[in-house]
Amino acid sequence: MSIFSTLPTLDEGDEIQLDYDGVVYKYIVEKMFEVLPTDIEVLEQDRSDSFLTLVTCVPPGHPLKPKRLIIRARIVPIEQANANISN
Repeated sequence: MSIFSTLPTLDEGDEIQLDYDGVVYKYIVEKMFEVLPTDIEVLEQDRSDSFLTLVTCVPPGHPLKPKRLIIRARIVPIEQANANISN
């Protein structure tokens, strides 16, 4: 099983935590959708906020009907993330 093989089990509204360089970033899943491998415009940056985009193959290991699952998540502002921790 690969790291991203469980991405299809996420739902919109789920939280993703990313630990980078000792800082924990929290994101909320906003969109989940499938595209063809040639649809690379989904990788264009949205500069309106900080987003995390995760991409994996679906169904896993199926070379005859390849699609890509796109998970788009928005960062939770630090103040809101800290408030959730202290409650």
